[in-house]
Amino acid sequence: MNAKKSSEAIVAARKILAKQRLLQRERRNVLVAASISYHHAITSLQCIVTSLDQKAPTYDKLVLLNLLRQRLGDACNEVGKVLLAALRTLLASNQGRKKDDVSQVAAEVILDSAEFWLAQGLESFKACHDMRNLALLRCNLCQS
Repeated sequence: MNAKKSSEAIVAARKILAKQRLLQRERRNVLVAASISYHHAITSLQCIVTSLDQKAPTYDKLVLLNLLRQRLGDACNEVGKVLLAALRTLLASNQGRKKDDVSQVAAEVILDSAEFWLAQGLESFKACHDMRNLALLRCNLCQS
Protein backbone atom coordinates (compact mmCIF):
# COMPACT_ATOMS: atom_id res chain seq x y z
CA MET A 1 0.00 0.00 0.00
CA ASN A 2 1.47 3.36 -0.98
CA ALA A 3 1.69 6.34 1.35
CA LYS A 4 -1.42 8.08 -0.01
CA LYS A 5 -3.54 4.94 0.34
CA SER A 6 -2.16 4.37 3.84
CA SER A 7 -3.07 7.84 5.01
CA GLU A 8 -6.54 7.51 3.46
CA ALA A 9 -6.99 4.18 5.26
CA ILE A 10 -5.99 5.73 8.58
CA VAL A 11 -8.41 8.63 8.07
CA ALA A 12 -11.21 6.19 7.22
CA ALA A 13 -10.48 4.11 10.33
CA ARG A 14 -10.46 7.24 12.50
CA LYS A 15 -13.82 8.29 11.11
CA ILE A 16 -15.30 4.88 11.87
CA LEU A 17 -13.89 4.88 15.40
CA ALA A 18 -15.07 8.47 15.92
CA LYS A 19 -18.65 7.34 15.22
CA GLN A 20 -18.59 5.14 18.31
CA ARG A 21 -20.47 6.21 21.38
CA LEU A 22 -18.67 8.67 23.63
CA LEU A 23 -18.17 6.12 26.40
CA GLN A 24 -16.51 3.65 24.01
CA ARG A 25 -14.21 6.32 22.62
CA GLU A 26 -13.26 7.57 26.07
CA ARG A 27 -12.61 4.03 27.33
CA ARG A 28 -10.26 3.43 24.41
CA ASN A 29 -8.48 6.75 25.04
CA VAL A 30 -8.05 6.00 28.75
CA LEU A 31 -6.65 2.55 28.02
CA VAL A 32 -4.14 3.94 25.52
CA ALA A 33 -3.10 6.64 28.00
CA ALA A 34 -2.71 4.01 30.73
CA SER A 35 -0.57 1.87 28.44
CA ILE A 36 1.71 4.79 27.67
CA SER A 37 1.96 5.70 31.37
CA TYR A 38 2.79 2.13 32.40
CA HIS A 39 5.44 1.96 29.67
CA HIS A 40 7.03 5.21 30.91
CA ALA A 41 6.93 3.95 34.51
CA ILE A 42 8.62 0.67 33.51
CA THR A 43 11.31 2.50 31.56
CA SER A 44 11.93 4.91 34.44
CA LEU A 45 12.13 2.13 37.01
CA GLN A 46 14.52 0.15 34.81
CA CYS A 47 16.77 3.22 34.48
CA ILE A 48 16.71 3.85 38.22
CA VAL A 49 17.43 0.21 39.02
CA THR A 50 20.34 -0.05 36.60
CA SER A 51 21.88 3.27 37.64
CA LEU A 52 21.60 2.65 41.40
CA ASP A 53 22.28 -1.06 41.48
CA GLN A 54 25.32 -2.16 39.58
CA LYS A 55 24.46 -5.67 40.68
CA ALA A 56 21.16 -7.50 40.20
CA PRO A 57 18.04 -5.57 41.27
CA THR A 58 16.55 -6.41 44.66
CA TYR A 59 13.50 -8.61 45.06
CA ASP A 60 11.12 -5.74 45.86
CA LYS A 61 12.20 -3.83 42.75
CA LEU A 62 11.67 -6.92 40.62
CA VAL A 63 8.21 -7.41 42.11
CA LEU A 64 7.29 -3.79 41.33
CA LEU A 65 8.70 -4.07 37.83
CA ASN A 66 6.74 -7.26 37.15
CA LEU A 67 3.57 -5.70 38.55
CA LEU A 68 3.95 -2.74 36.20
CA ARG A 69 4.55 -5.14 33.30
CA GLN A 70 1.38 -7.05 34.18
CA ARG A 71 -0.61 -3.83 34.27
CA LEU A 72 0.85 -2.79 30.92
CA GLY A 73 -0.05 -6.17 29.45
CA ASP A 74 -3.58 -5.89 30.82
CA ALA A 75 -4.03 -2.40 29.37
CA CYS A 76 -2.65 -3.43 25.95
CA ASN A 77 -4.89 -6.48 25.94
CA GLU A 78 -7.94 -4.33 26.69
CA VAL A 79 -7.09 -1.88 23.89
CA GLY A 80 -6.76 -4.81 21.50
CA LYS A 81 -10.10 -6.25 22.63
CA VAL A 82 -11.82 -2.88 22.22
CA LEU A 83 -10.46 -2.56 18.69
CA LEU A 84 -11.51 -6.13 17.82
CA ALA A 85 -15.02 -5.30 19.07
CA ALA A 86 -15.08 -2.20 16.87
CA LEU A 87 -13.93 -4.33 13.94
CA ARG A 88 -16.70 -6.89 14.58
CA THR A 89 -19.26 -4.07 14.67
CA LEU A 90 -17.93 -2.65 11.40
CA LEU A 91 -17.98 -6.03 9.68
CA ALA A 92 -21.47 -6.81 10.98
CA SER A 93 -22.80 -3.47 9.75
CA ASN A 94 -21.30 -4.12 6.30
CA GLN A 95 -22.85 -7.58 6.04
CA GLY A 96 -25.46 -7.75 3.32
CA ARG A 97 -24.29 -4.47 1.82
CA LYS A 98 -22.13 -3.89 -1.19
CA LYS A 99 -18.51 -3.98 -0.09
CA ASP A 100 -16.92 -0.57 -0.40
CA ASP A 101 -13.19 -0.09 -0.51
CA VAL A 102 -13.19 2.53 2.24
CA SER A 103 -14.67 0.29 4.92
CA GLN A 104 -12.55 -2.66 3.78
CA VAL A 105 -9.36 -0.63 4.06
CA ALA A 106 -10.50 0.86 7.39
CA ALA A 107 -11.18 -2.66 8.68
CA GLU A 108 -7.63 -3.66 7.76
CA VAL A 109 -6.21 -0.67 9.65
CA ILE A 110 -8.30 -1.42 12.73
CA LEU A 111 -7.23 -5.07 12.58
CA ASP A 112 -3.56 -4.09 12.27
CA SER A 113 -3.94 -1.76 15.23
CA ALA A 114 -5.62 -4.46 17.34
CA GLU A 115 -2.85 -6.92 16.48
CA PHE A 116 -0.23 -4.30 17.40
CA TRP A 117 -1.75 -3.76 20.86
CA LEU A 118 -2.15 -7.48 21.47
CA ALA A 119 1.48 -8.06 20.43
CA GLN A 120 2.58 -5.36 22.88
CA GLY A 121 0.64 -7.12 25.61
CA LEU A 122 2.33 -10.41 24.69
CA GLU A 123 5.76 -8.82 25.06
CA SER A 124 4.85 -7.40 28.44
CA PHE A 125 3.50 -10.70 29.78
CA LYS A 126 6.55 -12.54 28.40
CA ALA A 127 8.83 -10.11 30.24
CA CYS A 128 7.20 -10.82 33.60
CA HIS A 129 6.70 -14.55 32.93
CA ASP A 130 2.91 -14.37 33.46
CA MET A 131 1.96 -17.58 31.67
CA ARG A 132 -1.75 -17.50 32.49
CA ASN A 133 -2.29 -14.04 31.03
CA LEU A 134 0.03 -14.91 28.15
CA ALA A 135 -2.28 -17.80 27.23
CA LEU A 136 -5.38 -15.61 27.53
CA LEU A 137 -3.85 -12.92 25.36
CA ARG A 138 -2.89 -15.47 22.73
CA CYS A 139 -6.55 -16.52 22.63
CA ASN A 140 -7.50 -12.89 21.99
CA LEU A 141 -4.85 -12.67 19.29
CA CYS A 142 -6.29 -15.77 17.64
CA GLN A 143 -9.59 -13.92 17.22
CA SER A 144 -7.90 -11.55 14.83
